[in-house]
Amino acid sequence: MRLALAVYLRYGGVVSVKDLNVPEMLFYAPFDQPLRELLKDIGGSQVNELGRAAEEALHGDPRAATVYVRTYQRLTRTLLSAAAESRPDAFTIGAAGHVELQDRSGVRAGWIEAALDESAAEAPFSRWAALLGMREGVAMYALASLRALVPDSYPLDPPATNGVLAISNLDARRFLRGVRRYLNNADEPPLERIQEIFALNYTELGSLFGVTRQGVKDWIERGVPTGRQEKVATVATIADLLERKLKPERIGDIARRPADAYGGLTMLDLIRRDRHRELLGITRRSFDWATAA
Repeated sequence: MRLALAVYLRYGGVVSVKDLNVPEMLFYAPFDQPLRELLKDIGGSQVNELGRAAEEALHGDPRAATVYVRTYQRLTRTLLSAAAESRPDAFTIGAAGHVELQDRSGVRAGWIEAALDESAAEAPFSRWAALLGMREGVAMYALASLRALVPDSYPLDPPATNGVLAISNLDARRFLRGVRRYLNNADEPPLERIQEIFALNYTELGSLFGVTRQGVKDWIERGVPTGRQEKVATVATIADLLERKLKPERIGDIARRPADAYGGLTMLDLIRRDRHRELLGITRRSFDWATAA
């Protein structure tokens, strides 16, 4: 055990945080007030932003889930940066600038950022959140998740608590759906986003682009042909806009409902008739009007 941590433990954690090596505390110190203060110092405004976004997302705001995940990612990257500087035995910087784990033999693991991103979904339901509240508790869960992934670090377990956060099943499911949608969309191909958001089967998806069920499966597997990429990109933009503005479970029905704005046709009808750019313009104007109103 390193000297600074030994001093810290010897005096029961009552020495000043400033007298200790910050990375050593992050990876080895037990849970107590100095560690809480250190996490707040490192996280800064991100800690409060994180908790506020989690609270809003858990009260039904789908856009807050995106803010929550982005802030969670910023906090975990801040922690990883401190780790990479202080523990070259366990971390390295990959070619793309991402922090990677490495063992003593030099084997690298580039999955740590992705694994920490996934922990964002669990943080508000953890004992840390029940113990410390949504704001500090979610941040402490992020640190505990990092410690659980790093070799030669001490586990950070929450103390026993009788408390539990009052979150309904519906709010929990909406929150999880929003978090996972954001994480999945980072790498999800546009055709699969279109299929999910509009609630389409493969036959319906293919019909939007004038191909068969098998044809659209081939596109998903091998890539969209150059001549169809503009249409796919435009329809994906429409789908993303609807997802940001409407409840996800309503989009499929709305897209299948005839409307005067579409000349008695449906959204899907306009897309099938290659009027996707027209539909994008109508959709943007309708939401701009709604915002202004």
